[in-house]
Amino acid sequence: MEFLKYNSSKEKKVLFAIFIPWAIFLLLINLIVTQDGGQNATSRFLSLRAMSEEATFTIDKRIGASVDWAKTPDGHYYSNKAPGPMLYGFPVFFVLDHASKFFLGTNLDENGHRPYPGYFLKTTSSLLIQLVPFLVLSFFISLWMLKNNFTISAVNFFLSTAFIGNTVSFYFNNFSGHAIAAFFVLGICFSYLKRNFFWFSFCAGSALLCDYGFGMQIPAFLFLSLIFFRNVKGVKKNFLHFLLGGVIPGVLWIWYHVLAFGSPFSIANHHQNPVFLDKANEQIQIWGLFSLPSKEVFIELLFGPSRGILYTQAWLLVLIPFFFFLPKKSDGKNLGWFCFLSFLGLLIMNASFGGWHGGMGVGPRYMSAIFPSFSLLGAFVIINFPRIISYFIWLTAIPSFIFRGLAYSSTILVAVTPLWDFYLWELRKPSMTGELRIFLFFFLLLVSIFTQYKLLRSTYSQDGVVNKHEGSV
Repeated sequence: MEFLKYNSSKEKKVLFAIFIPWAIFLLLINLIVTQDGGQNATSRFLSLRAMSEEATFTIDKRIGASVDWAKTPDGHYYSNKAPGPMLYGFPVFFVLDHASKFFLGTNLDENGHRPYPGYFLKTTSSLLIQLVPFLVLSFFISLWMLKNNFTISAVNFFLSTAFIGNTVSFYFNNFSGHAIAAFFVLGICFSYLKRNFFWFSFCAGSALLCDYGFGMQIPAFLFLSLIFFRNVKGVKKNFLHFLLGGVIPGVLWIWYHVLAFGSPFSIANHHQNPVFLDKANEQIQIWGLFSLPSKEVFIELLFGPSRGILYTQAWLLVLIPFFFFLPKKSDGKNLGWFCFLSFLGLLIMNASFGGWHGGMGVGPRYMSAIFPSFSLLGAFVIINFPRIISYFIWLTAIPSFIFRGLAYSSTILVAVTPLWDFYLWELRKPSMTGELRIFLFFFLLLVSIFTQYKLLRSTYSQDGVVNKHEGSV
């Protein structure tokens, strides 16, 4: 099928034909089957409830609901998570929390507090705080790609692997923080492509505020920043915008960490629950949490069946060699270096961490913030290589879609065990719930693909041909 030459009106028609089926599919699967997120999400909701009810960050009288806490020398308890998801998500949670009083009542516990947030409040706030912004950002990235003559195949690769082909896709409807961190990291990439220094800096500061692990991506960010400044005019003006972009996350960082831990240089990891200090007895260790990287963990994170990238999103590993051959000094090559250096930093961090497996999780979740950015990199690879390479990359993405559908049948809280074996074993249970969920997932996926195809055919028949790029829907 030949492509349209994208003028502004046709861009919008093609964009909606591609994007809307994917967006509806993602919304439906996250609404129909919800996930709790376990202790991780609970810790954040305890902070949000304390912020909403008592205007405090302390969770002193609420820690019984989660072991994910940090205790300061003065005896107060806080969430052991980076504060960004709570700070940015608070306005949404506050409105929903107080609105819910009208139809859920105001039952109080023995301490005079409202109980832990229920299903409706957790799910709705998670979707509004994480999934909706991710969809909006993906929409504008898709529009940018169409305006810059990316093939429909490339746009579809970005959307499909970002939405259901990587570890972050499991965390849109629960408040584990990975989705919002990935949103801001992807925002860094898009801000670079749009040449917007304010949002470039804002997204980087917000990524660190939302995930302490972004600290291991700072070298990659500095690398991309140097390229950014080198390739634009008006350095003084752009540097001012760069500084202004970091003000909001910077102020929030200082405010939270000073109130909670006494210093902007003191983070939750310094006050971690002792049960998580796996490395406290190591000769070389940091905070009792990190030691020298483990070779065995390296291998498991890359190729192992319980958390490995090869088993959960093999397409990502396949992309890495190809990006080295992208045109020099191109946006795709520069983003490739950002993704690759981020990947290495997060891999080293994860392999050094005592709880490298992430407890109960699906895939290498501590590395997952960079994964949707690899989806964008994949689009650049697809448009710069022969069609046979595009087919090969698509082929390596298919197992990740199957895995997402298989995991849809059960829970995302999985112990350190081979993931494919776990989900296949879950299907052997006498209940038909798992089979029904899998059928629903793939049925909705096929409907969205067919709907997109019909919409594109309709657009083509109305507006005619032709784009200079070739590809396939």
